Amino acid sequence: MRMRKVLSSLLACSIVAAAIPVFAQIPETVVPTIDNAAVVVQEGVNAHQSMRIEGDVYAGEGVKFDNATHDYLDGDIIAPKAVDYQDEYSAILNTETNRKGVDKVESDMGQYLDQYFSGQYLVDNSTKPVAPSYAGVNFKKESNSWFSVNGWSGFPVDGNGYAYYTISQSTEFESLNVQGAKLVIDASAGPIYVKVNQSLSTSSANNANNVNVAGYIEIKGDNPVYLIAPPAGDIFLNVVPVGNPADKKFDFANGNVTWIVTDGGWSSAIGSTDTNAKVAANIFSETGKDSITFNAPIRGDIVTNAKNVTFGNTSTLDGDIYSYGTGTFSFDGKIVGDIVTKATKVELKNSGQYNDDRITGNINAINAKEYSVGCQMRGNTVTSAETFVITGGANTEYVANIKGTVYAPKADVKIHATSDNGIRRGQLIAKSLDIFGEGAVIWGHAKNPDDEVTPAPAEPTEEPVVTPEPTLEPLPSDEPIELSGGYAYIFGDEPVDLEGHQTDWVNMAPDRKVSREEVSAMIMRMIDQEYDTTGLKYELSEKVAIYSGLWYARGLAYMDSKNAFEGMNPVWLGPVSRGEVAKLIVLGLNLDAEKAVDTGMADVADNMYKTYINIVYGYGYMNGRGDGTFGAADYMTRAEFCVLFNNIIGRTGMGLTTADGTEVTAETYSIMDLGDSADWIVDAMLKATSAYDNAGNVDLELRQHNIRNILDNYSGQTER
Repeated sequence: MRMRKVLSSLLACSIVAAAIPVFAQIPETVVPTIDNAAVVVQEGVNAHQSMRIEGDVYAGEGVKFDNATHDYLDGDIIAPKAVDYQDEYSAILNTETNRKGVDKVESDMGQYLDQYFSGQYLVDNSTKPVAPSYAGVNFKKESNSWFSVNGWSGFPVDGNGYAYYTISQSTEFESLNVQGAKLVIDASAGPIYVKVNQSLSTSSANNANNVNVAGYIEIKGDNPVYLIAPPAGDIFLNVVPVGNPADKKFDFANGNVTWIVTDGGWSSAIGSTDTNAKVAANIFSETGKDSITFNAPIRGDIVTNAKNVTFGNTSTLDGDIYSYGTGTFSFDGKIVGDIVTKATKVELKNSGQYNDDRITGNINAINAKEYSVGCQMRGNTVTSAETFVITGGANTEYVANIKGTVYAPKADVKIHATSDNGIRRGQLIAKSLDIFGEGAVIWGHAKNPDDEVTPAPAEPTEEPVVTPEPTLEPLPSDEPIELSGGYAYIFGDEPVDLEGHQTDWVNMAPDRKVSREEVSAMIMRMIDQEYDTTGLKYELSEKVAIYSGLWYARGLAYMDSKNAFEGMNPVWLGPVSRGEVAKLIVLGLNLDAEKAVDTGMADVADNMYKTYINIVYGYGYMNGRGDGTFGAADYMTRAEFCVLFNNIIGRTGMGLTTADGTEVTAETYSIMDLGDSADWIVDAMLKATSAYDNAGNVDLELRQHNIRNILDNYSGQTER
């Protein structure tokens, strides 16, 4: 189970007051925003030394600059009084080189600010997720009070020399220790509950081949497993060995595990005594201890009630975290997911001095009073904090910046020294703003894609030689766009390992929700290949301009030209429903509305995308769930999208063999996360990521040419 949730983009048109799991959904809160605004503050803006702002500045009590030697501002300043340029250095903002835009004195600032600072958008509607109940479970109780599985205990041994003990029914232990061996929990026949009352641990020891290896727990079967145990200092949970056991390499498995962390044990730390420890499970921490520390790489979601939560700097969380404690939330690792915290103090650190995005999801901190950012963040932030500080490390390589919108209407925001600290691609909405130090950055909706201001070109000394661009036939504007190509259109991604290196294996993420930008890019790829239109450029409108230079910009620009994003400014990124995917397909491929067929399904009748659903249903591209519903409002997964697109391009009935008869499998493409997926998912995704020759055979060489998205052509697309 993954507790992925709905959290809309905060960019431009919507700000959501909370992030929540699917079983505790919070209503979306929409805040209209000011077009092209980079900074919106209720009080004042004070900029000291050097800074760069891309976008307009709205300040309820005025704007002041001092010692602004290298300031750059691309946008207007709107305030109730004239801008205060305090010294000769700040006058540089009145030069054409460093200033684009004008100063405007506006007596009625309320028309801009009232919508942001009414307080209605910080209402806490979150619901605490409830840990799965295990009351009434009949446990088989082991008589041995200290049960140990190890390499010399006489248990059966697998081909890799691991002794193993198998649990196939709900079992209770006083203590459980796995040393240089594995505990197998077999859930093939149904859900399994394993309860450990005192201590759960794994540790390294020699296996039957006299090789020192770490103990671990492996899950078999498709049914859920519930592990009820105290926190452990050293745990390999739900991992499988990769390669030679002597390498001691492990990888996450795909088991469905929920770990209910109970009181007891040696410590309140998970994974603290072994930096190689890994946990692949959803974690509910019911411990009553004052603090809990996570120091292991974790794949799964975390729900914890501990007052104070610490996440170590060597750890990665591939999931979401819900922290309901009211103390300090200190995150010093990496998270590929969202954060919801009720802590009064939030600290986002980078003591490991990493130069990548440490937090890739959105953050909701409604109860916070203090908030500090010392790392790179990709997502958006909603917080009630009264102080909000952005400050990086001493080394300018390790900047602290937020690549999203910050909605902090109660906060006095301070951006401290270190070049490039700041907020990128999103608005800052706050009580006040102070900028200190060299090179602080706020790039709003008019984000400059370059790090420095582009100087004016020198006068040419001679007439340049102009090579005319080839004339391309435009795409048909009204007639349906037919796709039948044998090209690969989805490639997955290569994760980064614990040392920060790109892996040599690929994740296809079949269960992840497909996003608006992914759908647009894949439609564009297939059209470009089918019609040889990679040289055509589509206008990067105001809705799309902030994504200039990103791999999906071309796809968004194309779909925007089809009026697919009404009401979005800019285009919102993120998951899309099955109904909206139908709309994108119909508009992107000019499907004929006269071929629409009423689905007759109850959940389509009142859906806003009904017209588009009936069209793709009439074409036979999408069908219902098999239970009388279409799932119109459900988010579409990447695997479901591949089924849809395979239907469109006639690939559904094709095989998975090359011309010489070699069978194509997930291993052919180094795909690691399809092992436990249903057959239809594996079939659909392998066909989607394969290229085909004219005889219908998989063409590995052509796919290699497709790969890494040469077709997206974003560098050419962004030459405006």
